[in-house]
Amino acid sequence: MEKNYRTVLRRMGKVHPAQMLSSAEERSEVLDRVVGAMEPPYVVLLRENIDGMKDEPAPPSPQISEAPKTLEAVQTSLDALEARLRETMAEVRLKWAQRYAKDEMLRLLQNGRWIEREGDLWRLANVGSRKQNEELFKIVALMLAGDTEKLLVMVLSRLQHLQETFSKQWYAESVNSARARLLPSLELSLRRSEDELFLKMRDSVKKTTFGYFHEGIRKTARQTWRSPEALWRGVGSPLWNPLRLWDSGWRGFLEDSVDLAQGTGLEFIKWYRSKWELYLRGYAQSQIDLFGAAGAC
Repeated sequence: MEKNYRTVLRRMGKVHPAQMLSSAEERSEVLDRVVGAMEPPYVVLLRENIDGMKDEPAPPSPQISEAPKTLEAVQTSLDALEARLRETMAEVRLKWAQRYAKDEMLRLLQNGRWIEREGDLWRLANVGSRKQNEELFKIVALMLAGDTEKLLVMVLSRLQHLQETFSKQWYAESVNSARARLLPSLELSLRRSEDELFLKMRDSVKKTTFGYFHEGIRKTARQTWRSPEALWRGVGSPLWNPLRLWDSGWRGFLEDSVDLAQGTGLEFIKWYRSKWELYLRGYAQSQIDLFGAAGAC
């Protein structure tokens, strides 16, 4: 997990899905959770492959269902997808940095009557409640959330397409017996649960982004500034720009929002990379007791 992603998760008060799992779980608890995530039809297929091993001779290769050529394709494809994600997220940052620049934001806020003058001071107007802040979010940040969400949809779609390609290459390279079909059957059985987790993570990004926006606006809803320029710099800064790294709170909000989306996308890619590296290394004959009845072969 990248440093910026860890930082923004803490700042937004979120816990990464992997951190929700106890590191002290017993092996039996982990196995129970895995079994619960498996699709029943593929459990039947897995059982059939285990039974089919009884009539098979010992495998000629020490590593069963190992696929080094497919593994090389996985690494190349995912490296390219990661580079594309970073590049497109950088484009989003640049585009929205221009939109959150002083003149553009002050024009937007003044035209929408989101700021007002009280004597010699300036403050935000018509904000504070969740409903009010949601209306401001729609004006200044909803399209940003939409831009990052589209990129996450692209990443997941591409990963699912690549996964089908990896699976076909794996079968062609080394899946040639009941023993060799064990890991592919296991992989297929867990896909639905995997997809459900990733969709949940993807959908949470926009909700988290709005919650972060709401808290930043709420913290400065009653604050006053000596000029519109000072207001532009200060809005949300206690939460969005606490170390004054950016020229305004808006820019801090932008950076954190993109870090959240980019970090989530990179976690998707990291998961698929680790998963396929594990599967494509195969397993040794000495590990066959991990599949229950295989110990009887």
